[in-house]
Amino acid sequence: VTAVSIDGNGKTTLNVAAVSGGDLEVLSETSGITLSADVSEDFVGVGTGVKIVAGSATATLGIGGQDSGFSVLELSTNNNTNTSSVGIIVFGNDAMTTNKLLASIRGVTDGTTSLNRGGRLRFLTKPDAGTTDLIRMSITEAGDVKIGLGDPDEKLHVAGNIKADTDGYFLGDVGIGTVSPGIEVGGANRVLTMLATVNPAFDLASSRADADGATIGAIDFTWTTITSDDQRVAAIAVQSDGSTALDRGGKMLFLVRPDGGPTHVTKMTLRENGDLNIDNLTASRMITTDGSKNLASLSPSAAYTRNATIVEDRTLLASASATTINNNNVLAAIIADLQAANVFG
Repeated sequence: VTAVSIDGNGKTTLNVAAVSGGDLEVLSETSGITLSADVSEDFVGVGTGVKIVAGSATATLGIGGQDSGFSVLELSTNNNTNTSSVGIIVFGNDAMTTNKLLASIRGVTDGTTSLNRGGRLRFLTKPDAGTTDLIRMSITEAGDVKIGLGDPDEKLHVAGNIKADTDGYFLGDVGIGTVSPGIEVGGANRVLTMLATVNPAFDLASSRADADGATIGAIDFTWTTITSDDQRVAAIAVQSDGSTALDRGGKMLFLVRPDGGPTHVTKMTLRENGDLNIDNLTASRMITTDGSKNLASLSPSAAYTRNATIVEDRTLLASASATTINNNNVLAAIIADLQAANVFG
């Protein structure tokens, strides 16, 4: 020690000459070593702190507790105002020519109770070519967390997109928009609720290659009690429909699972031109947009009979005398065609 000085506030300063390969120890009469320095390797230990090597990095500051105690690094201030910084751990790089601050962790007062405020943690990083670090994550005194710039408005607040690299699930009910999930009428659980001020939309989008009949999205109704590998009992699916590449129309498929069947199958399709196909796209069960019926697979007889009496002669429908046909008989002929096609019973 080359010099010792004590200022008016009682602060003691020790001036130590350069030491090569030696240690400096500051002792306390009651607790032994309180500060040690390995001058040759730029290391300072507080308490029983020891130098730790982690990979290629070597600690320059070590803090150790006495006996069975634990180590504490305390950063404190006497500023009582709300949102004031209490302490900051700063990460910097002296190799930078400007803006050497890279990141920081800050403790901030949080609350309205003077002299007994809560605390908030903020995690900050500096963007590339930025001039200062910005808040990237915050934890408030109430335990609310925000990822992104600023402070949280909810228990978990994410300012940006969320991505999961592996399969997983969300446990609990979800409200999207400005609404909390509720209970459906009749006691059924409403696990997803969406609310918007104008026209809320649930968007299912696909980036798969353009092709006619490509499935764009589906809503599956699954019953997990079923022991079959495929537990879907019904579904609503949408596929591309048309021949115009990169500008195709869409069709909607309604699928149900038959009793004892291995999977659900298409029972009704709404085509891009508005035609409605019933029972797995069979042409004999189609209702078209112009009001006509397609009964291509039906081969009706020339006349309809009841109790061996002809009630309608179909050959008259194509003749000049069709105007003489009784309207009731014409209706009966149409109904018979639809019944034979199993459109209705």
